[in-house]
Amino acid sequence: MSFIIDQIGATIAGAVVLLVIIKSVFTFNQMNHSVRTLLALNTSANHITEVVDMMFLEPIGQYSISEDEIILSASRSEIVVNNKETGGIMTIKMNNEEGNNFLTITHNGLEEYNTSPVFFESAEVFTFLDKHNREVEPIAANLAEIYGIKVEMVLIAPGWKKDDPQPIRYPLTFWRSFKGLYLKDNIYAA
Repeated sequence: MSFIIDQIGATIAGAVVLLVIIKSVFTFNQMNHSVRTLLALNTSANHITEVVDMMFLEPIGQYSISEDEIILSASRSEIVVNNKETGGIMTIKMNNEEGNNFLTITHNGLEEYNTSPVFFESAEVFTFLDKHNREVEPIAANLAEIYGIKVEMVLIAPGWKKDDPQPIRYPLTFWRSFKGLYLKDNIYAA
């Protein structure tokens, strides 16, 4: 009788060990997916920061310190600027198609950059700042008061399972001060 009980106990212990090993394999696969996805999102975030910051935000006000309008219109999801360096109108916009938010940069109506298939959690990513780093509402009357911008994006990617309700999120925040606008203000104030 004790032999049978020993056999049943060994079978149960072996089954538990086998289940732990199988569960560990699934956990390692899930962690591998999460780490690879985060590395891909990190690479995308670096690229997006470089393109948006260097290509679009850095030239604002840098090449023209005259009385010309520089920021033509702005909202929490779109900025339109008069780019004197390239001689045209540049637009950066968060688009929403089929529930997916992605970023596009256009120059004189021609698309130059598109972040798709990298998507964002929200389409409202821009916060405008005055010269004292206080938030400014982006309405037409306040456009001359904008001296900087804070960009807050959250990149998202599917979780471990395609229908997972918890996507992987990667927050991205950067600021840009428009130096040319500070210079313009100081030159004309004197």
